Amino acid sequence: VTSSTPNRKSRPNATGFGPGTYEQIEKLCQLRKISVEGLLFAQERGVLVFGSPWGFEVYAVRDQSGRLIEARSLTGNNFGASGDLPVRRSHVLSGSQMDWPLGILEAKNCDCVALVAGSVEFLTLHQYVVRENAQARVAPVAMLSSASLISSDALELFKGKHIRIYPSRDKAGIEAKDKWLKQLQATRLSQLDVFNFSAFQSSEGHAVKDLCEFTRLKQAGCEFSERTILP
Repeated sequence: VTSSTPNRKSRPNATGFGPGTYEQIEKLCQLRKISVEGLLFAQERGVLVFGSPWGFEVYAVRDQSGRLIEARSLTGNNFGASGDLPVRRSHVLSGSQMDWPLGILEAKNCDCVALVAGSVEFLTLHQYVVRENAQARVAPVAMLSSASLISSDALELFKGKHIRIYPSRDKAGIEAKDKWLKQLQATRLSQLDVFNFSAFQSSEGHAVKDLCEFTRLKQAGCEFSERTILP
């Protein structure tokens, strides 16, 4: 993944990506433990695509802005080292603008935004939206890099909405939450809050780290409060 800031006119090449088959959706469901219904909703929104651009199956997230695409192997394997790129879990296509909040254009008609860091957390949110029948009210949005500020081009698109951030409890997650809060607090929102994963504990007694762990523990039968996690 390149750390350089691309030219604003650049766009990643989306050739070879498109809607997946039901078999691919089921494979991703098994890999990431995200419901089929949630993944179908993400695909319907146009933010989940599949392809074989390098000779093997991948799934990817993108949005209608065309500004960024991040791909991961559908087998769960890492991408091998290539040129200046190291072994990595995900591959951000050249030309991607990592400061763009993926899905914010799709959130236009929703009153609420659920904001996470990372593509897996982004897709995981879709199953909660479907489960709570909140498709018309809550839009999942993701910053794919916790190191990035939210693009100034996009801040206007958050105005008037209720924003809830779901930060991981590690250093990168806390730092990302703090800088995004500062940016969003300067924007005219209807409401802004943060979901506190430390209020929940696993069966081993440690505080939950992030949305993916919260979801895995719920699926494993951990008894958490039944209050909604969505704004």
